[in-house]
Amino acid sequence: MTGSGNNDLDLTLVLIEVAGGAAIASCLDSLMAFGKPCIAILREDQPELRSAYPCVHFEALAAPVPQRRKLGVELAQTKYLALIEDTGRPGAALIRGIERAFELSGCAAASGPVAISAALNPRHQALACTEYGRYHASQLFPLPGQGPLVAARLPGNFLVYLREPLLKALADFEQGLVEGALNARLGSQGFALVMCPDMTLEYVGGDDWGARLTTRFQHGRLYAGAVAEHKGLVGRLLQGMKSVLLPAVLSLRAIKNMRSIPTIRKPLQVAAWICLFELYWSAGELQGSLLGKPRDMEAWR
Repeated sequence: MTGSGNNDLDLTLVLIEVAGGAAIASCLDSLMAFGKPCIAILREDQPELRSAYPCVHFEALAAPVPQRRKLGVELAQTKYLALIEDTGRPGAALIRGIERAFELSGCAAASGPVAISAALNPRHQALACTEYGRYHASQLFPLPGQGPLVAARLPGNFLVYLREPLLKALADFEQGLVEGALNARLGSQGFALVMCPDMTLEYVGGDDWGARLTTRFQHGRLYAGAVAEHKGLVGRLLQGMKSVLLPAVLSLRAIKNMRSIPTIRKPLQVAAWICLFELYWSAGELQGSLLGKPRDMEAWR
């Protein structure tokens, strides 16, 4: 599984618990195949996993995902580090892909296309489409033989960083590693974000918490509240008015992406769930625009 590439690449693999349960062990099994140092940041201590994977450095932190990511960054001591949520499985060409991505001038962060497992049920496939449909290979690399490209954004479930500039940028973010804000900071400092076709990750782990409608609502509120944080009343009202149109806009975009994904087995059911997810997300955005984000980030498990 290790594929081609420089096996001496100074890299740490950091698992971030999201789905939990059996997804953690399954993800660890896939990461172990690369022969790299591995850290697992869990929500709570799991002695059985410590016993089963003695070569993995386990840490428990009962805090939202951005804080667990930050802890993983601080613990990794290598030149590069990969943050991988337990819902994903990197492809065999991971090491080669990282090498190719960071050959591009100024690259400080990289990721790859997100494939969606055919084994997922329609609800979880819909969640994957709403979150990662825009990152599917059919959208990013439609032509054979395409190489790495500079991107405007990277998928949050799989992020590879050059650790030194990441640590410097992360020092200003008390809430932890929120990839949108952090990557924007790196971009403002002249660094590049890169997507590489060899860094494909398959989304395989069903995230039951993420697939709750209330979770989509809270995530929408977190996002919009952060955007509206420094706006005045008029700016908030305008942002809230735009959110009224979001259910149709977001649903149509996700469904369009879904139609290019061959692993979607029940497209009508997936499309129905996409519409529900985007409706709740948009309602959360409306509340976040008008009332601000929640006091904490506990909804982002």
